[in-house]
Amino acid sequence: LWTIYLEEISKNNSSNSESYNITMNILVEFWGKVTPSLLQLVSTSKVLAEMVNLHFLSLLEALMECQSVLLSKLLPVWSPILYSNHAQV
Repeated sequence: LWTIYLEEISKNNSSNSESYNITMNILVEFWGKVTPSLLQLVSTSKVLAEMVNLHFLSLLEALMECQSVLLSKLLPVWSPILYSNHAQV
């Protein structure tokens, strides 16, 4: 929700403005730091992996609905989590 909120607020600024770039960098940095911990968490249990995957799919859908420009930057960061359930099979 925080990701969508920040991106929606930043849409009021032009894509080459400093505040827009700062907001996008904050979001990418946040997810870059949080994702390894989530990946470690999902590696401990198939049930946790499934729950996290469902939450990430909901987030992906929400980002797609609001036409997120950030989504293309986050997909490579998130792909290990999205495929973690397949690795445990």
